Amino acid sequence: MAHHTATPTGKGDAISRAIRTIRKRVAVTQTEFARRTGWAQSLISQYETGRTKPGPQRIYLLLSMAKTSNEITALTDLVRGMGLPLCSTSIPQNAAEGTR
Repeated sequence: MAHHTATPTGKGDAISRAIRTIRKRVAVTQTEFARRTGWAQSLISQYETGRTKPGPQRIYLLLSMAKTSNEITALTDLVRGMGLPLCSTSIPQNAAEGTR
């Protein structure tokens, strides 16, 4: 799967923060997060530093793991920016709660 390069905008920073926050919230290292997702640890590092942003399938997986409104907003903005479909089943149930 092709990876999209990050853009030097604030949006890229929000996406990187969301990915890092999701991983830290489940209290695992990049290596353990890589094992759980089946991704390479170096790829997770690239996502978290903004060197690369995830493609569609990985974004949807991250959305399923998102819990806070900041995480959800950053990832749904990325989905919309890529012109991908976003349906209610893609967004976690707690998104309406506005938790942070």
